[in-house]
Amino acid sequence: LVDYLNSKDKDEEEVDQQQRDHDIGRILHDTFLELDATSPAEPSGGCTASAVLQLGTKIYIANAGDSRSFVAVHITPPPQGDDNAATAIIYGTREDKPHLSIERERVEHMGGTVYLPDGFLATGKGTTRVLYQDPMTGSTSGLAMSRSIGDWDAGAVGVVPDPLIDILDTKEIKKKVLEKLNDACKKDSEEVEIDPATGESSSSTAPCVTYTEKDVKIFALSATDGLLDYLPEDAIANHVAKGLYESTTIEQGKSDDEHGVSHPLLACEDLIYAAAQGWQQDKGGRYRDDIAIAVADLELD
Repeated sequence: LVDYLNSKDKDEEEVDQQQRDHDIGRILHDTFLELDATSPAEPSGGCTASAVLQLGTKIYIANAGDSRSFVAVHITPPPQGDDNAATAIIYGTREDKPHLSIERERVEHMGGTVYLPDGFLATGKGTTRVLYQDPMTGSTSGLAMSRSIGDWDAGAVGVVPDPLIDILDTKEIKKKVLEKLNDACKKDSEEVEIDPATGESSSSTAPCVTYTEKDVKIFALSATDGLLDYLPEDAIANHVAKGLYESTTIEQGKSDDEHGVSHPLLACEDLIYAAAQGWQQDKGGRYRDDIAIAVADLELD
């Protein structure tokens, strides 16, 4: 990727954005495959992989496995506005699960078997797995995802490292969000009230607040299923946004609790602790999946 971006040919030659997006997507795809082929899988097998790459206003997202990446917007009302801040997820990668039709078709085409828990098709409850034979023990093991890095034994029966890649543009995201916000405000300000007694109409006089690009913040977060299994996605995004955009400066003589001080690292610690508590209560300390989260502010200024 660095070689591509620093290439003199690319600097001297005008490459249209569509071709550039294709090239970068291919590089990300090839990176996942190279990592799968060269990383030692012993003694603990493979792992999921999720990457968010920002180049200017473009966001390139590559994901393989059941960890996930999200892009969210945090809206802060203008100084003259009365609304509260709001956060919303606008994009999320999928979980690469064996029961998905295209994934199951590939696994079975390569001679693999997809395990479905009893009643899964009716309820969606339980964990589906790709069954494969452990060469060391000869026993049958089950992998709870259909794409991963370094699970070579499962790769023989259809588990692949190829990521799914999506491309977003922060400029387009802000444009659409602002259009929606300002159009909604305009419609609200144009509402007409009818007096049921007289039949006379009166227009609302509430001023319409105009949102600008500075009022719309964009951020990304990636998390493992150890976190996502116990915390709602929206709650995670809201807490991360508070750490990124609602932090305050500590005043001398005041504690963090008194000041409501937050920070991205503290927000992540809160989420990890909450997920760990969920695992503890559910499994009684017998098992806990990996819990990890990474966040990034995608604002350019």
